[in-house]
Amino acid sequence: MNFKIERFIGIALTVIILSGCSKNGEGEVFLAKAGDEKLSSKELNSRFDTTSIKSKQKLKDYINHWLNTSVLYKEAENNDIVDSEEYEDLLNQAGKEIAVNLLLKREIYDKKVDIENSEIAAYYDRLRNEFFLGSDVVNICYATFIDEESASNFQKRYSGNPWKEAVSNFITAHAQDLVVTYQDSTFFKKSELYPPDIWKSIVPLRIGELSRPLRVFDGFMIVKLNSFQSAGEIGSLAYAREDIIERIMVEKKRQLYLNYLNSLHQKYKSENYYEYSNK
Repeated sequence: MNFKIERFIGIALTVIILSGCSKNGEGEVFLAKAGDEKLSSKELNSRFDTTSIKSKQKLKDYINHWLNTSVLYKEAENNDIVDSEEYEDLLNQAGKEIAVNLLLKREIYDKKVDIENSEIAAYYDRLRNEFFLGSDVVNICYATFIDEESASNFQKRYSGNPWKEAVSNFITAHAQDLVVTYQDSTFFKKSELYPPDIWKSIVPLRIGELSRPLRVFDGFMIVKLNSFQSAGEIGSLAYAREDIIERIMVEKKRQLYLNYLNSLHQKYKSENYYEYSNK
């Protein structure tokens, strides 16, 4: 779907949703209430992109969750749960866990980790047998246009330039609104391409060849086949790259965590008396 169209629909959807909601004297919009507690649209703006149509269900789910939680908490208050010693103990423990998670987010999870291409290549060479393909995989570039004429024009004028450059040049020469979406060098399994006819149309292509305009739900797609790998082969480094980066990232974050934890044990001179007593 065209980004502008999707954004327009999202805004319209939000207006429709909010039109049935309550407002205070200053124009603030409320989406729900439980007793004297109200959920404002301002609070949700920090949690959701309310202009996106994809957020509609998440928005509804959150409001329902908020209502359920609010009435349950009010009942807990009426039953003296929040004044109990058990509640205070659990609250203190939860507060400690939250503080720890925020600390780890700042000191570990949000820290930038550099991964060199040489590390990725070395990991692949060492564990390449872990990247056997369970199904055929293609690497393609694609662009979706609003109509068949635009797709055909792009196909006829494509001269082999880098894909993003070619699409950008087409947009400059014609119009932004003719292009719905485009992507450079992306891997797909057969089950990941929809409609199924796309797979049937691109597999017979030669490497570097462009498809004819293919009908998809939001326009006409032109596909360039970059590579084809059969099930049972070892996936290429390019195919395994994102998986390898994720694995290395996890390893480095784990080591960062262990080093940080060790430094804190030294800083606060922690001791495990239970271990001493059981030696």
